[in-house]
Amino acid sequence: MAGIYILATRQDARKIVDWMSYEGQISEAEIAAIVDYPDLVDDQGVHSSNIPVIGFKQLCSRLSAEDMVVVVGQQFKHAVSELFARGINNVFDGQAALASHDLSHRFIHIAAPYHIGANYPELLDDSHVHLRRYTAEPLDVNRIPGHKLFVVNSVPKSGTAWMMAMLERMLGVKAKQQITLSHVMDIIQDGSKPNVHGVVVLVRDLRDVVVSWFHDLARSDLRNGFCEPRYTDITEFYFGHLIGLLSASRRYAFGNLADWLNLVTCNGFPIVRYEDLVRDTSYRLRKVMNFWKVRVPEQTIADVARRLSFDKMPQTLATQQGYVSDLVKTGHLRKGLVGVWKTELPPRVAEDIERRFSAYQQWLGYDR
Repeated sequence: MAGIYILATRQDARKIVDWMSYEGQISEAEIAAIVDYPDLVDDQGVHSSNIPVIGFKQLCSRLSAEDMVVVVGQQFKHAVSELFARGINNVFDGQAALASHDLSHRFIHIAAPYHIGANYPELLDDSHVHLRRYTAEPLDVNRIPGHKLFVVNSVPKSGTAWMMAMLERMLGVKAKQQITLSHVMDIIQDGSKPNVHGVVVLVRDLRDVVVSWFHDLARSDLRNGFCEPRYTDITEFYFGHLIGLLSASRRYAFGNLADWLNLVTCNGFPIVRYEDLVRDTSYRLRKVMNFWKVRVPEQTIADVARRLSFDKMPQTLATQQGYVSDLVKTGHLRKGLVGVWKTELPPRVAEDIERRFSAYQQWLGYDR
């Protein structure tokens, strides 16, 4: 059973306990422990509370993958960095939670319709998150803070694992710790976190996506115990599963992928076409680093592009451990070819993609 841990001073912990009780009906008895992090210890106890108090080392020794840690305090960045470094990813920003429920926030949210001043209340405008990202100081690639996150947002089968592998090597951070895999409209949550430093959006010709997705699901079916793949050919997969998956899912914008493109371009996230990444990997990586204001030597970018080219990546990652290398070892990568749909995609499916997803295809130049 998952546990909730509060990493904060006793005084801040009290506020978090009250917030969880008020907003989520979470009782003190349901909180596993309050954690004293170095330099956060103080003399104020959690008033008349029976919640256990443990040290940070004790927390790390007992945490499971399902447990959740709420972090508050002046040492927030250091604490989050250390949790990430230890592979603890269910981390929540208690500071933001408290700020969003203080008196000013609560009042403005109920009183917004009656505001008569010249300037709209800033607390109701989330664009300040993106403004802070835009105006942030450039980062030296050798000094990436341990609490910073980077998001790879994509249509599935558009080079997500490939990009994550290159970012791991280039930035010196780990996937699933500081690099988030995010599909389509997941970006609404993943891109709004205050410690996200950069987002890159990967797209691909949907005709090639369908071919790659079909083969990937077929391999997955066999790994998961089916006697044979559930869908015998691409036509059956596309009409019998994929259209429904995309059209009925909030994650995939209910099939309106152009809405997703509107969202990411509005927020100034760089879009990288898979085809362009294959054609000139170094240039596209350099473009992403410029958007993120991360200073990376040209030689580093060239070396990463060479050592982790699509055809060399399985060999490069063969002896490594981690999320991306594990994906590669399970056969997640296929051929990675551009335009494979021309020989593998049935005409009926190609015609339906051109009609059903015409806005997406035209926007990205795949209709030419």
